[in-house]
Amino acid sequence: MIAERWSGLLVKTPDDGDLAVPQEAFAPTIIVEDKSTNCGANELETKALLGARGFTSPRSIVVVQDATMSRRTAACFEKAYEGIGKEGPVVVAWPTFVPVVTLSHASLEPSNSVDDGAAHFEFDEAGPTGVRKAGLWDMRRFLDLLVGEIPRLRDDENGYGPRGKGFIGHVDVPVEVEEAWTT
Repeated sequence: MIAERWSGLLVKTPDDGDLAVPQEAFAPTIIVEDKSTNCGANELETKALLGARGFTSPRSIVVVQDATMSRRTAACFEKAYEGIGKEGPVVVAWPTFVPVVTLSHASLEPSNSVDDGAAHFEFDEAGPTGVRKAGLWDMRRFLDLLVGEIPRLRDDENGYGPRGKGFIGHVDVPVEVEEAWTT
């Protein structure tokens, strides 16, 4: 893995057997939870995995997640650890990269066709780091992921917040985002 090869970090998974906290030294360690299939299960499985290693009240959690789902995933972890300590751990989302979207040159051409809008956008070849990530979703899937997050983040009867399904704590969705979502 990248963490082991270039950063010298020790990476452990539940399949490695002994998950006890090493007593000799607290070397930086990455623990991988790879059993869950959704954000809610991810935080529950991770909490159990950390608990098995003796980490029941972490001070901070870094959630490494796809940029399109990082806010919701962080909110799931905040909910899972609420009530631990005075304010719970600091939860930070760290998307490993953030795709940059630009207008497609093809979208500037006149057309009589009706489409879903995805054809009007493309991923910036350079991206924020100057390197285009291979294996990204197609534009339609990327836009579906982005647009699908807004209803989930809402704290109403249909959202995942306390007044809805209760998977996450309250998240303030900025007015500009709500306005853009509804247009």
